[in-house]
Amino acid sequence: MKKNRKVIAIIIAVLLCLPLLASCGSSDTSSGTTSTSASPAPGGQSPSPGTPAPVTTPGGTGTDMQAAAPVGDDVRYASHIDMINDNNPIAVLNPFSSATSNSVSNWAFRLMFDSLTWNNHDGTYVANLATRWDTSDFQTYTFYLRDDVYFHNGDKMTADDVVWTAIASREGVGSQASDMWRPVESITAIDDYTVEIVLSTVNVDFLHNMSMPMSAILNQRAIEADAEKGPWIGTGAFYVTDFATGDFASFARNDNYWGEPPITETLTMRFVPEMSTRTIMMQNGESQVCFGISSEDLVLFEEDTENFSVFPTVFNNPNTLNFNMDDPIAGDYNFRMAVASAIDRAEISIVAAGNWAAPETEGTMWGFESEFRNRNIPIVPYDLDAARAYLEASPYNGEEIVLSTAIITNVKASEAIQDQLSRIGINIVIDQMDSPSLAAISSWADNRTQVQMFVSAMQVPASTSRNIYYPGAANNRTMYNNPEVTALYDEVTSVTDRAERERIFMRIQEIIAEDPPIFNVFWRLNGIVGAKGIGGMFMPADVYYDLRYIYWNLDA
Repeated sequence: MKKNRKVIAIIIAVLLCLPLLASCGSSDTSSGTTSTSASPAPGGQSPSPGTPAPVTTPGGTGTDMQAAAPVGDDVRYASHIDMINDNNPIAVLNPFSSATSNSVSNWAFRLMFDSLTWNNHDGTYVANLATRWDTSDFQTYTFYLRDDVYFHNGDKMTADDVVWTAIASREGVGSQASDMWRPVESITAIDDYTVEIVLSTVNVDFLHNMSMPMSAILNQRAIEADAEKGPWIGTGAFYVTDFATGDFASFARNDNYWGEPPITETLTMRFVPEMSTRTIMMQNGESQVCFGISSEDLVLFEEDTENFSVFPTVFNNPNTLNFNMDDPIAGDYNFRMAVASAIDRAEISIVAAGNWAAPETEGTMWGFESEFRNRNIPIVPYDLDAARAYLEASPYNGEEIVLSTAIITNVKASEAIQDQLSRIGINIVIDQMDSPSLAAISSWADNRTQVQMFVSAMQVPASTSRNIYYPGAANNRTMYNNPEVTALYDEVTSVTDRAERERIFMRIQEIIAEDPPIFNVFWRLNGIVGAKGIGGMFMPADVYYDLRYIYWNLDA
């Protein structure tokens, strides 16, 4: 036990140092390519269409889970793999829905669908459903599509499907898909396999948008024929065989897939809310992968090296306190500062996840490895005297403040926050729900929350912070609307010079820190547990995992 604690302590120390490395070696995901068919992959590899090059997750030690499948006629693979989700259920399998803004929904989308481009996670993009693209001004893009792609229902994918998807996505206000396609002003099918997209303004990040799992190309005929199951029809490596909302999703291999065929024939992704049940299911062989073992039970799998591998991954997304800026109390600056001054982040992180979490030590609300992180913004210090002074200056007068939260880690954190805030006289009531419900009640169109303990979604490119702070964006859970910040986000979309982009993003963080709607509380270090021989999972730090090529080598 002592040895395992020492190992975990070392991992946490590495976790806390990684932002320094990330700030020194960030990739420029915005560098423009005027015409390309395949930007170089990491290590100089050229990935096959539909097959990502392996990327090692920073902080991870069990890279066997990302290793490519061993080759040989004598290697035996399991035909089926059962996976337990993290703490998020899948509410719907539809990118157009606002209830799909959690990690697991996007893992499912990677199985079911394909996007026009693929993100190499090193600042470059490769062709995916598009064989290449042209742009001379980063405002008009021409995508040339593959002519050998079929949907799961047998329909051939054409430019008309891309056009219809773009229009339908934009109409799904509040969805992540809507955010990705929102820059599009017009889209035209030039011919069956050529699409011209004109953006409302110059946007050097549009290739990133088109690489995201929620930018999936869907089938118009299928959706118009069946509004419930039609959105399941994609071009991906797997198709849906069964689905029960909030419970499980089952998939079978698409043997007509245009890309590299998967090894595994069938997959099941299931939501198991009880932590102890997850441990039991892994130990008795009911499931082969679990993305959400409790921090207390992880040591059991670390010690059983004959049967399991544990892969520590650092979540790029921070666990945050979000305040509804339109609420008369929660939106008040002095109330927010009172809360920030009264929370003990170290205590909260221990309560939430023990040694598998680390408290935030800086004052910016930015991703763990997101580029251009401003390291010069001081954190609001723990100071109960200052907290009481802020509270006295606020409009708070003893009212119940509802703290909405989901997933067990943040429920535990919320209970610690509730106790800490009671020490200065703030009466917190916790409203626990599942993550799709929390996303639904905190949408820009209809935000019914006061305070949220949430996982703020930010990827490695700095431009993805727009999704948190831009008015109307899908992950703007705080109703944040600062005209100066909005103008800077509009400006940076047309800036190609890296130094100037860094200056703008640094300034954005400074402005937000002057009147913060969000406070980072802690970072989560997740231990992914797999049966011995599990591999082929592509797990970047932004948690947009690609599980298409997962395998279970029975001879490992």
